[in-house]
Amino acid sequence: MKKSAILLVICCLWMVYAGCKKETFPPEGNLIVNYSFEENGVFSLNGWDTSNAQYSTIVPENGGDFSVKLFPGAPPDEGYVDYTINGLVGEKTITMSCQANAFGGWLGTATLKLISTGETSADLATATWDQNTWGAIDLSATATFAEGDVLKLHLSAGFSPVTEPGQFVLFDLVTLSIN
Repeated sequence: MKKSAILLVICCLWMVYAGCKKETFPPEGNLIVNYSFEENGVFSLNGWDTSNAQYSTIVPENGGDFSVKLFPGAPPDEGYVDYTINGLVGEKTITMSCQANAFGGWLGTATLKLISTGETSADLATATWDQNTWGAIDLSATATFAEGDVLKLHLSAGFSPVTEPGQFVLFDLVTLSIN
């Protein structure tokens, strides 16, 4: 009887432990706080500007419970998430990394953009992903920022006048650092 009670307690403790979610924290130096598109165990786009974005539970290794799912949109309704960094002045080196997974033969794009005070925009670095497996997109650029300039990270599923079911792109584990 004592043995079965101890076994029952151990089983209960194991079930409680197995049910606990691991909190995913951004890597040190990452400027994107909501880098895995979740907060307190639920999907979140907090800090991101979005269009045609949903969630997915398909995630890369160590990706938590959610990734962002972007659908191509008919122009001008591009599927995207943007993260904006203000207050940069002077020459800066920017590095960005994320995990991407493309479905239905679609193409995902990551772009670092400098938005100048004069409303002009320049793409600093761009990379694409079209594989139906999780893989890294890495970008690096050096740019000179004037007061009022903005750095924008743009993750996109792009445009399509006609979209097919099953065409979308997932992004997760987004890191951005500036030196």
